[in-house]
Amino acid sequence: MKYYLLWLMVVGLYGPVSAQERQELPLWVKENSTRLAALNNCSDELREAILQLSTQPLLIDGLMEEKQQALTKFKSWTRAFSAFRQSELYLLSRYPDLVRQLYLSPSATPQDLEPILSKYPQDLHGVGFLMASKKPKLNQLMLFIDENDKRLQKLLRSESPEIQNSVRLLVQHPEYLDAVLQLPEFLKSLGSWQTNFPKDLSDQLSKIGKDKERAAELQHWMQVLTKNPGAWSELQVAAKAYTYDPKEPDYRASPRSLISSFGESKPRFYFEHFYLHPSPWWFGKPSATPDVNFWYPMPHWIFRGYYTDPKSEKVLLFHLPDAQFMVKHFSSPANWEQYPHLTDALLQQWEAFPNHTVSSYVQIGQWVETNRTQLSQNWMVADASRPERIKSYARLQSAFTAQQDNQEAVATLQAFLDQNKSAYPLLSAANGSPMEQNISPGGTSETLPKFATQPKDPESAYWIALSRLQNTWK
Repeated sequence: MKYYLLWLMVVGLYGPVSAQERQELPLWVKENSTRLAALNNCSDELREAILQLSTQPLLIDGLMEEKQQALTKFKSWTRAFSAFRQSELYLLSRYPDLVRQLYLSPSATPQDLEPILSKYPQDLHGVGFLMASKKPKLNQLMLFIDENDKRLQKLLRSESPEIQNSVRLLVQHPEYLDAVLQLPEFLKSLGSWQTNFPKDLSDQLSKIGKDKERAAELQHWMQVLTKNPGAWSELQVAAKAYTYDPKEPDYRASPRSLISSFGESKPRFYFEHFYLHPSPWWFGKPSATPDVNFWYPMPHWIFRGYYTDPKSEKVLLFHLPDAQFMVKHFSSPANWEQYPHLTDALLQQWEAFPNHTVSSYVQIGQWVETNRTQLSQNWMVADASRPERIKSYARLQSAFTAQQDNQEAVATLQAFLDQNKSAYPLLSAANGSPMEQNISPGGTSETLPKFATQPKDPESAYWIALSRLQNTWK
């Protein structure tokens, strides 16, 4: 009786219970269409697990509380260590089995550890060798992982087998669990509809379908990079430069994982949704504003928009680089000069989807609006020589800025170019049709060329991107 009354209270708080309120479902679905399209992009198994979890509001609260407690305790425990030691413990916490094997290994020599580490991604080998001799730290980490596992099992003990299996599946895919726990009220609201009107909700979800526009974006970005190996190479270098902290050893990525060796002239892309390192369920998404006293790492994929599968060494591409990457890239002419093909590729992507509201696209659009009218010539027209003009334009901007303190400094960039035409011949001779006429009118999969090998389910690659990007859930 007690649990029945509690259930009534929960339904009363979080969900519709009448036929009249049932009519509100289409409006609710419309208001949350982007989130629900992302949900549709999941595999059937994961989507069902999320729906199962959504029907348990008290369990949702419990998971959020356990997650916060575990994170707080982990940060408190590692705060006394150096940033490098913190990063080691964080990385190894994602591999409980490896931690246990390293702790139980009687030797820390490379010869004895190689059979153990060979079963794990290459990125972990250096960390494994470093930590294998630090038994006390490994023991603490092992106890911490075990304690969190026990707390999770205790939390699930009173749940039905179906709910337990759903949560355990989501724990194995922490990027999904973290995404839905960031939206507890939406998740609970979804659960109330699932509890009271499951067929109506299923019908509404089927009407929404999958987010085809996101799939078209990804396919176009693949096309741009495949046609431009120079942009692909520059993306790898720029991503490494962006994530590398010269104050700390760059143990996080080996050359083998940073730059995949392609056996052909063009990279081979694959659609996937897969973590290079499976983040612990309790850690969740790394903070964009890290604690200054805590090494809170950003995974490689958040900046690159791709990563290399350590097992197959396939290049897994799923989105444009993060918006913060865009801010840094477009804030300095030195970056446009060093990465002109990458800059051109980003412009091509924006030109195909000029009205996109996701942060990465917005940053590109702001740069375009600021710079394409600086010169009277149409220097930004989309053609084969644009990368070289971008490089020349970056040099022009730097030189123009450097001369601003001179008494004879000119007021505009165009005037400065007119005085130095011989130094910037490509810009001086720039011509062509207006850039607006070169924007792809489609932005849909029908307007894009077909690939030789089509992905089975390209939309599924967007769950992570949709759930991570700043504007997706607004």
